[in-house]
Amino acid sequence: MQREVIRVEPLSTYAEARKVPISMAVRSGGFVFVSNIPPYDPETGEIRRMPVERQTEIVLDQMKLCTRWLLCSAGTMTASWNPNASAVTDWVTKSGV
Repeated sequence: MQREVIRVEPLSTYAEARKVPISMAVRSGGFVFVSNIPPYDPETGEIRRMPVERQTEIVLDQMKLCTRWLLCSAGTMTASWNPNASAVTDWVTKSGV
């Protein structure tokens, strides 16, 4: 089964800066797998001590980022990126919905 590792920015860059050999998103056999996402601070990319509730919020937001990135790479969606805030804005599907 063919496996495709997908870079998700800025998360992949954060992992490379720490020399962590992980893939945030992998496509294989018609499925997409999103895992190994630490709670990177959205402003700095650092991993800091914070309450578990905040860590959970950050990881869930980063999982959404991975999903949106994958949809864009599949041609399902297009997006405007704000690289400073690591945010996705102005989502438009190809159908215009």
